[in-house]
Amino acid sequence: MDCTDAFNEAYYGRPELLLDPAVRQACPAWDLVDDRVGARFEAALRRDLGSGAWDEAYGHLRVQSTYEGSLVVVRATP
Repeated sequence: MDCTDAFNEAYYGRPELLLDPAVRQACPAWDLVDDRVGARFEAALRRDLGSGAWDEAYGHLRVQSTYEGSLVVVRATP
């Protein structure tokens, strides 16, 4: 991805990337999340990825070619 202002929907099938603080910092929405809440999110996601619970519940997203989320990406070309 060459987007410097990330958005959560970009990681629908790659949740492990959200464990990287730099990835979360690139998404302005995370600025609104209290540090304690962010730490709980990270711990829960790390646990669920490690145990396989995330993939059991949402693994189909890893092979899904599109995702209809709350954002629309518009790309203009010259």
